[in-house]
Amino acid sequence: MFHRIQGRDSCENTQRQDVSVDSISCCIYRSVIALITYTQLKTTITKMTEDTTFKLADSTSDTIGEWINRIVSEVKTFAERNVVINALKTGE
Repeated sequence: MFHRIQGRDSCENTQRQDVSVDSISCCIYRSVIALITYTQLKTTITKMTEDTTFKLADSTSDTIGEWINRIVSEVKTFAERNVVINALKTGE
C-alpha cells in the first residue's frame, strides 16, 4: 500500500512522485512512536509520583507521631506534679 524509495530508510524524500505517500506513512509512523512513548512515560511518571508521595507521607507521619509522643510525655510529666494534682483536687 505504501511506497518506499529504494535504498532509503529515512522519512525524507527527494523524489516528487512518492512525496505524499511517504510523507503520510512517515507521519503515521512518528505518531505511533509518539503515542507509545507518551503512554509509557505517563505510566512511569504516575507510578514514580505515587511511590514518592507514599514515601513522603509515611516519613512525615512518623515525624508527627514522634512529636505527639513527646507532647504526651510532657503533659503526663506536668500532670503528675503535686501542684497540678492539688489544684485539680481543690478546684483552683
